[in-house]
Amino acid sequence: MDSQKIAGVLATLIGMAVFAVAFAYMPKKGADAVKQQAQKQQVELPKAPIAPVRGPVVRDITPEK
Repeated sequence: MDSQKIAGVLATLIGMAVFAVAFAYMPKKGADAVKQQAQKQQVELPKAPIAPVRGPVVRDITPEK
């Protein structure tokens, strides 16, 4: 076997492992997931006051004589 075939086999094995781990950590569909999503949607954060927007500050940086 040449190096390209070995690399292809290793890449396939690593890809399959990543795919399996992704499915293992995927949230289960059911009543618990629906309840959690509903709770997340009901939470409202207090809105912070927005400071008035001012233009850019331009300063003169010429050296004094």
